Amino acid sequence: MSKFAGTASPRVDRAYSFALTVDFVSSPWPAHVVYLHDYYNPASLKLPYELHYGDCNCSDPCQIDTCRNAQMNVLCTDSCCDWEELCANRPL
Repeated sequence: MSKFAGTASPRVDRAYSFALTVDFVSSPWPAHVVYLHDYYNPASLKLPYELHYGDCNCSDPCQIDTCRNAQMNVLCTDSCCDWEELCANRPL
């Protein structure tokens, strides 16, 4: 026997339950937003490998708009950036 056998089930007011039916209609896709199809795979993106391109020379933790590496479209790594986890230009 179930330990919940003595509990009462909640009563549903049928008039109220029929009033809650909502039809969801999909909205049109905004024209200024690019639609990524099912075949888009972000894991398939390949970044160029740079052996050594110098230190980023950021005096504060790297910001995308001021970091030399970010301006060259290169991600910061441990070998070129002293800020490690504080760097905004690090790969995830």
